[in-house]
Amino acid sequence: MGVPVTINSDDPLLFGNRILDEYEIARTELDLCDEDIAQIASYSFVYSYASKDVKQRGLLAVRDWLATASTGKDDDDDATN
Repeated sequence: MGVPVTINSDDPLLFGNRILDEYEIARTELDLCDEDIAQIASYSFVYSYASKDVKQRGLLAVRDWLATASTGKDDDDDATN
C-alpha cells in the first residue's frame, strides 16, 4: 500500500525485547525476504530524527548487509579467501 513501516522495540530493559528479535519475528511470522527486511530497516533511518551523517551511515550499512545477504558471504568468508 506504500506506507513506510519500521520495526521497533519498546523499553528492552523492562520488557526483555531486542530489536533483532523483533526483526526475526517479522521475518518468520510475516514471511519477509531480505529485501523486505532491508526496506524496513532503511525506513527506520529515513524517517528518524537522527543527524544526516547517522542516516547516511545507517543506509549504507543496510545496503551493505543486503549485498552480503544476497551473495551468502560475510566478512569471515573474505578473510579466508
